[in-house]
Amino acid sequence: MGDFGMEATNEIGFGYCEVTVSVRSLPAATDRNGGAIRPRHAMISGEGGDVRYRLNGEDVVEPFGVLAKDGTSIDWTDPLRDFSAFIDNMSVIATNGATSVLLNISWRT
Repeated sequence: MGDFGMEATNEIGFGYCEVTVSVRSLPAATDRNGGAIRPRHAMISGEGGDVRYRLNGEDVVEPFGVLAKDGTSIDWTDPLRDFSAFIDNMSVIATNGATSVLLNISWRT
């Protein structure tokens, strides 16, 4: 068996984080060893309320931005696309009366 570290394949480089949302961008992505990565793919789901997000690097101001309802997922996992610009430029706020929303984020390079 060979070494299956990040040098062997870019499919191993993934990370996971949970963040509470106010007006903010996504946190820096890390791999399982805590090393910085630049993910090309992400799966993001919210718990505890709705969120609005923008992908142009500007802060979200309600009622503008894409609405993601509580419990739904933002799926940027198409293997034929590179979503790194979306991930880098995403800003998120809790909306519809929620003061905070937990975002579960899985990254993949």
